Amino acid sequence: MSRDGALATPSAEGRNRPQKKRWPDLSPSQRAAIVLAAIVELILTTVALQDLARRPRKEVRGWKPAWVLTCFVQPIGPILYFLVGRRRSRSWSDCRYCVQRLSE
Repeated sequence: MSRDGALATPSAEGRNRPQKKRWPDLSPSQRAAIVLAAIVELILTTVALQDLARRPRKEVRGWKPAWVLTCFVQPIGPILYFLVGRRRSRSWSDCRYCVQRLSE
């Protein structure tokens, strides 16, 4: 055992390296954090791909197939698409008009 309590396995060079933790070795809070992060990544990717599919080509910066591939680079891809990949085509007044029209 190493100093931090992790099991050590000999490496090819003869040194001891800490063994990776397996799912049963994680605490409940660590498991919950991993599951929550996976759900957030799945939601972000799904929303980004839906937005990309519905958005006209003129409102996307760059080549749409490249953005599709970028969305699968987790977790930065979908965030990058939302921050950089979309063009702002509508003004706030247009958006308020759409919301008012939908609420009628």
